[in-house]
Amino acid sequence: MSEESSIDIPPKGARKAAKHIASIHGITPILPLETLVRDGVILHLLGKFENVQSVYTFKVRGAEWFVYNLMEEYHNPDPKSRGRFRRDQTLPVLVTASAGNHAQGVALAAKRYGLEAVIFMPTTTPSVKKERVEKLGGTIRLVGNVFDEALAEALLYKSESRNRILVPPYENPFIMAGQATVGVELLSQFCPLHPDYFRVARHEWHVPDVIICGIGGGGLASGIGSIVQEFNKAGGRNIKVIGVQTEAADSMYQSIKAGEYRESSDMTAKSVAEGITVKKASPRMVRTVQRYVNQVVSVTEEDIIRAIAYIHQHPDLQRRWDTNEVINPAIPFRSLPEGAHHVHESRPLNRVEGAAAAPYAAVVFGDKYQEINWREIAGGRKELTVVCVLTGSNIPSQKLQDLTHNIIRPRNL
Repeated sequence: MSEESSIDIPPKGARKAAKHIASIHGITPILPLETLVRDGVILHLLGKFENVQSVYTFKVRGAEWFVYNLMEEYHNPDPKSRGRFRRDQTLPVLVTASAGNHAQGVALAAKRYGLEAVIFMPTTTPSVKKERVEKLGGTIRLVGNVFDEALAEALLYKSESRNRILVPPYENPFIMAGQATVGVELLSQFCPLHPDYFRVARHEWHVPDVIICGIGGGGLASGIGSIVQEFNKAGGRNIKVIGVQTEAADSMYQSIKAGEYRESSDMTAKSVAEGITVKKASPRMVRTVQRYVNQVVSVTEEDIIRAIAYIHQHPDLQRRWDTNEVINPAIPFRSLPEGAHHVHESRPLNRVEGAAAAPYAAVVFGDKYQEINWREIAGGRKELTVVCVLTGSNIPSQKLQDLTHNIIRPRNL
């Protein structure tokens, strides 16, 4: 699995995407979660709350950047390629497959640009995700029990017409550059970033030591990893990026661990973390994750459920986040364009879905897995700053209650 076969994610594209996306969707907060001791190292655990993002998921980032560039091509076709689109041609129809969050991102982008969106989703998709896609005007087609089956059907549907454009859930440079904006934004919340280059990593500025996020297809982790690699190179830093999978869908984890492609250990297991339930990782994405991500670990379904409960019961998160709040005084207020009213909402901080809870589970309950060597990462330091990317909050209220009703969060956590 050579590096040459991986997907290239130019950081310059991610920085450009970050400016565009911040003007539409605003910025999500970074707030304290816990202080823990692991391997004798004090971990200051923070959360990057993408669960309060537009339609409650980071997936709006990649979808928006993909569709924005698609429409730029539609309005200004490249004469060298004879123009994929002409102005007198019917608008393209967006087609995608999703376990729910990418679907909402595509549906929202389609609505913004006046496009039709046909979205293939597994029958097991939570009702709250289906309802929000429909509310945004997307056409849903339910197929199979897992994401992989929905994707196969979406590819078939797309192939039947030249006017249908597939919006990949992760395996695409524009999608991954959009997801990489999480990394651009995260770093900008710790220290000022030059608008074009990362000539900023002064040692007196405190930046995170580890960024940890869930992995399904690998787009988010790889995107963040590409930004972090550039930041490290520019400033002599050594920030690590760690991806987390559920044991119920661990194809990426098994492939990287074995050094060769592997499917999930259990192809029939169901997961509470449907957002990262990819039973068959893309071989190309495996290579991309190898290139940009330092480590991939896995956690159990039981610990993901415990993580959902612990965050839900967190004493400092028992409030809602108003998107007009000042997130970081170092970042100037970004005015929003007319028609972007969907960002002006108050959203719960303590509500996370399974995919969002997985990275938290890997840190809080990770001592029993012993996969992350915190002492080695610390390199002699006594303390580390760790940021968990909490990717979404699209979990039905009844499901949240059913999962967490008999779990009690320890007071000393």
